[in-house]
Amino acid sequence: MPRFERGVSRIRMIWAGNVAHMGESRVVIGVLVGKPERSRTLGRLRRRWEDTIKMDIQEVGCEA
Repeated sequence: MPRFERGVSRIRMIWAGNVAHMGESRVVIGVLVGKPERSRTLGRLRRRWEDTIKMDIQEVGCEA
């Protein structure tokens, strides 16, 4: 993995850890875990933030 991507991946995982320690009433948790009220657009499904974090963890070799 190129150096730039490792840095971005590392920052994303640090931020995921910070979000995991936040309380349930925080807006960030609602945005990341909540379900949208609108119907989704047509076409390919977008990659969710949670899916990206899981892929980063697998690339590092850690299993959650």
